[in-house]
Amino acid sequence: MGHCWTARPKCSGTYSPGGWPACRPAETPMSAAFPQRSTGLVGKALLVFFLVSVARASGATDAWSRAIERGDCVQMARLLEQGAAPERPSLRGKTALMAAAGRACLDLVEALIARGVPVDATNPRHGTALMYAVIGGDPRVVSALIRAGADVDRQGANGWGPLMIAAAKGRTKILGQLLDAGADPNLRDMFGWTPLMRAAFEGRTDTVRRLLAEPRVQINARDYNGATVLHHVAAKGDRALWDLLVAAGADPEIRDLRGRRPEPPAVQTRP
Repeated sequence: MGHCWTARPKCSGTYSPGGWPACRPAETPMSAAFPQRSTGLVGKALLVFFLVSVARASGATDAWSRAIERGDCVQMARLLEQGAAPERPSLRGKTALMAAAGRACLDLVEALIARGVPVDATNPRHGTALMYAVIGGDPRVVSALIRAGADVDRQGANGWGPLMIAAAKGRTKILGQLLDAGADPNLRDMFGWTPLMRAAFEGRTDTVRRLLAEPRVQINARDYNGATVLHHVAAKGDRALWDLLVAAGADPEIRDLRGRRPEPPAVQTRP
């Protein structure tokens, strides 16, 4: 009724429940060396060993991943000493260097750099350890990453890079570090905003002053709607920043793509 498609099979003449002949495979060097019973015991032992190894590796990986996602620097350092792979990301794609930088764990950041982890590795949204460091707010961590060769102009999925994050959060000292390291002050995000626009919109006066002191800053740059930094300041109603920017050379006569000039905010008077 059928054939066993093996090399020189030895068929018993009986049939399996599926209807095909129950065939005995040809003898191999392995089957000759180990009788059926001992082969079964060896196979079971190997299977148990494999499953235990996988379980241990999975447990270690899960612990490493959890430590990264929690930003638990103590646990990450402990797992590193136990042999965790320092470059292995969490299950969500975050690296230990990102987590340590975001938590301002300088010792762990330096230890990871010393182990040779890629400083510009990215998460699924193209974020880097330097971006996390800016969020963390520790200038020492930022310096360590810059010394290790971190790309100061790398941008995330939304176009935000380290400088844009520093501008948005008012990290004036860190912003200065990035500028001194050669960061481009005119890099735009997905809407065409520059760091100066973002800092002004967020009301980060000290950060705006630091950007205005940078000769490379294009004060009258326009976003993808044709708006300048003054348009954004006018929308926020910040007269002090308006005056600061105009005194620095911002042009209030530039119109956006809809032909609108920015209107000076009203002067705030005390009652």
